Amino acid sequence: MEVIEVLHMNGGIGDTSYANNSLLQQKVISMTKPIREQAITDLYCSSLPKKICIADLACSSGPNTLFVVSELINTVSTVCKKLGHDQSPEFQVYLNDLPGNDFNTIFRSLPRFHANLRNEMGSALGPCFFTGTPGSFYDRLFATESLHFVHSSYSLHVLSKVPEGIEGNKRNIYMASTSPPSVVKAYYDQFQTDFSMFLKYRSQELVTGGRMVLTLLGRRSDDPTSKECCYIWELLAMALSDMVSEELIEEEKLDSFNIPKYTPCPAEVKTEVEKEGSFAIDRLEVSKVSWNAYEDELCPSDEFKDGGHNVAKCMRAVTESILVSHFGKTIIDEVFRRYREIIADRMSKERTEFINRSFLRKASIQPHPKFKHISVLAAEIQKLHKDTATRTPFSVSRPINASFYLPEKPGRSYLPPETLTFMDIFDLDNVKAEKSYAMLRYRRLRGIAKLFRLAELCFVLVLLSWTSARLPLAVRIFGEYFRYLISVIVSPLFIFLLSNVIVLILLAKSGKLTADSSASNNAEADLYEELMRAGENRMSTGPDGSPPVPEPEEIVYQDKQMICEVNLNTSVITTATKNCDEISGDDRIVADKADNAKAYRRSQSENLMKPPCEKLRRSETDICRKVSDSGECPPEAAEMVDHLSNEEFKQTIEAFIAKQVRFHKEEKLAIVVPSQT
Repeated sequence: MEVIEVLHMNGGIGDTSYANNSLLQQKVISMTKPIREQAITDLYCSSLPKKICIADLACSSGPNTLFVVSELINTVSTVCKKLGHDQSPEFQVYLNDLPGNDFNTIFRSLPRFHANLRNEMGSALGPCFFTGTPGSFYDRLFATESLHFVHSSYSLHVLSKVPEGIEGNKRNIYMASTSPPSVVKAYYDQFQTDFSMFLKYRSQELVTGGRMVLTLLGRRSDDPTSKECCYIWELLAMALSDMVSEELIEEEKLDSFNIPKYTPCPAEVKTEVEKEGSFAIDRLEVSKVSWNAYEDELCPSDEFKDGGHNVAKCMRAVTESILVSHFGKTIIDEVFRRYREIIADRMSKERTEFINRSFLRKASIQPHPKFKHISVLAAEIQKLHKDTATRTPFSVSRPINASFYLPEKPGRSYLPPETLTFMDIFDLDNVKAEKSYAMLRYRRLRGIAKLFRLAELCFVLVLLSWTSARLPLAVRIFGEYFRYLISVIVSPLFIFLLSNVIVLILLAKSGKLTADSSASNNAEADLYEELMRAGENRMSTGPDGSPPVPEPEEIVYQDKQMICEVNLNTSVITTATKNCDEISGDDRIVADKADNAKAYRRSQSENLMKPPCEKLRRSETDICRKVSDSGECPPEAAEMVDHLSNEEFKQTIEAFIAKQVRFHKEEKLAIVVPSQT
């Protein structure tokens, strides 16, 4: 069954109309007034819009419809007076409900509503426009980002349709303790789908920073079949079952009838809001209200003192359209007569108690590119419980009022739940007023800045128009000036003067650099002489003041040099001895030459300048031993060599080799100096 086709509140102003049987809903709306006032105040003070668009979803018909709108307009007007505004902004109000709603009754009451607002607020009231918007709020209703504030009371617990797959829920018109688990799951799944779609569409329709306040029936228990949410429907099912037993209603019709509603607990609402992600929960308030709306009222007649009568009429104004669509209109009076008797019987055995309990809970803020504000108030109707044995007073279950608020900034701080009250909230009006004044000053300054920009633009335009006639003459004058300047620059006289100036500058710079260089060289010379004197002083004295120790002379070995001398008388070439130990008579070479032959000889080395040895001999070599063996060497030397051991012979050889190495080294390093004859 599609709810949009059959569900609507009883229209008109008759005895069973919703307009005359909605005191319970009016009490709930009054309970949520502080939440709406805070939300609309924050909305206006944060942006100071020139127009506020308000949507009341499931507005129904009757005094409650325009009660919320009037309250919101009065709140904004009060804030405007505190801010010093002469007039409140424009109000565009959208009244939404299903197509079967009695919109005509609402429109007929609008002239009187406007008159009451004018009498109350006078000229400070801005223009107000009202539009009826029939349709289901589980679909798109408004243009994108066209709403500032959304309100809905006692409507979101109604599902878009009866859940599928609940055929096994026989003799129950709603979830009950005897319902199969599949029925409970089907109801919860349908609620998840509908509530998620509602949040999705509202997030598209609300502007950034918009607010939303929702009120719906709920429960405290985690069990969706608990009596706190199902008991009132069980009593209606009892009335229908009695009529089935009397064959006034077909059993098949009762088995196929189910109420399309679901009363969620606060945890389920929070889960769906966070899962959808378009909103973030901020406030949650829980309270309860009695089914008997006239329990605390001064009743004008005895009829309103009958609790069963009051509850039955309230339920009939809400559910009659659904019952008529399924069972027909002929049985409706009998159904609610029996229903009133059952409720009266139970209430005579039990006493209801109204306790308003509320608490504030801050939920974690979910990041989203477009933060909006939502306050969800879940109110659960108190249930009637049976205690026939003892007839003791019974405290009924408490409906849940949940308020969820989504701040514009994730970093917003909150007061502890026990310290944040509605009085504390309105104590912040001074801060909000200061913020609004600052915003107003900023806008005024921005307007002044725009005026200055406009004045500058006008001045530029006037200047251009004044110079437009003189512009050709100015261009011609500038052209002549530049031509004359170029002719001067390229003239020979200017180039000559410029080159001379450059030369003079270079000469002046070079003289300055030369003087600086001479002074620097003199300073360096003085420093060098000072360092040399200090070094000589250190060399003349030792570290302790004693005379310096003479350094040993260094022996310099110089290579020999050949000397060529010309002998005019002889042609003999004399060759110097190769070493001091060897002088051979065969060293002379005689050659016949022509006249003026050259003679070559060695210069005397340092070794030759020593006294000659008395006896010259060769060292004992293998050749010498051979000569000795042939009789040319004394036999004592040969005998001495023969008696050497292997080790002694080896040492002798090594000594001889070392001696030869030293000799060759000295021979190589000796210097042969030339002698002139």
